[in-house]
Amino acid sequence: FSTYKNSIEASIIVTSAATVDVHNNRFEDLAEHTGVTGENSTGVDIDGANTFVRAHINDNFFINPTPSNALYAPCGISFSTTLAKSGDAVVTGNTFVNFGRGYVPNVEACIEVYRDCSRLVIANNTIHNAHSYGIRVNDASNALIANNTVHVKESVTTGFAAISYSAFNHTAPLDDPLTDITITGNTIDNALGSGLYCAGAPGGLLVG
Repeated sequence: FSTYKNSIEASIIVTSAATVDVHNNRFEDLAEHTGVTGENSTGVDIDGANTFVRAHINDNFFINPTPSNALYAPCGISFSTTLAKSGDAVVTGNTFVNFGRGYVPNVEACIEVYRDCSRLVIANNTIHNAHSYGIRVNDASNALIANNTVHVKESVTTGFAAISYSAFNHTAPLDDPLTDITITGNTIDNALGSGLYCAGAPGGLLVG
């Protein structure tokens, strides 16, 4: 059980790998994002242009950053790469407290999937006091977002959704079009904006 404290940028950065496994770690009191465009303040950042065959991030604790302003809270997990059809990303059983960056233009959710991804599972995560989006997914096929609990910080702006899915950034086509997205069984509390937001959604979107 590893503990990462007071990290200035990302505690774990992965830019080239076939298999990524991050389990049973504690990310505590990460540094705030100070408002500099392009700055990174993230617990786990999966970054780069490589294809990740397997990326599993499970059973970690992201807790108690102390930003001077709620807009500058760090991101918990960020996939800012393209995960091709041969890859999969699984994010399960993680706990987040006081994460999610609301600073424009560097907004990032507690769990952020930025680009094309296939075989995505985000399930059984607990998010408390999200400072922006709880979960935000841009472009995914064969995706399951299920049984997550998202509590939004009371003072957060109404512009953020607890759970968001969008197909607007789909610029690098997968082998198949964006299909088979299931969002089900999630619990959302205190969302001042949208509880669930879907935009540009492809065929095969199931919300239940």
